[in-house]
Amino acid sequence: MPFKVGKSEIAKYAMIIIVGIVFFVIGAMIPCAYGNRLRCTVPVTAMVEKNLEVKKVQNGKVRNERDIKYAPVFEYEYDGEKYSVISKVTSRPPEFSEFEQVTIWVNPNDPEEIYYNPRGASAVMSIGFRIAGGSLALGGVAMLIVSKTKKKELL
Repeated sequence: MPFKVGKSEIAKYAMIIIVGIVFFVIGAMIPCAYGNRLRCTVPVTAMVEKNLEVKKVQNGKVRNERDIKYAPVFEYEYDGEKYSVISKVTSRPPEFSEFEQVTIWVNPNDPEEIYYNPRGASAVMSIGFRIAGGSLALGGVAMLIVSKTKKKELL
């Protein structure tokens, strides 16, 4: 009688693979918060005009200092026009210094739409999630293959 890998064992490996895929996707999505890389294709040098304070308010007040984050305001020129755009991404501490020169990418069809590369903690988190997710998913697949191979050898 052939020896089979049990359903619970397959479910365990499938869960590891699914968790790995979820972690990988989260890591891949972090840069998406920084704008649309596919539409923003024209590189432009921007200056960080200031770091705008963004406060998380609950019941009319800021609970603690961690509820204060910063969004860079990029000032740049594109096609003879000047633009000032507030990033949708906030961080604590600020991701850039004021008056720092940064390369951003502009959407030629909508110059107020920008993309810039994640830095600091966001970049580390993105890479970390991708490595952890990829490792879990590949490890789950490898464990499933090894378990099936060992079961066949026992026959």
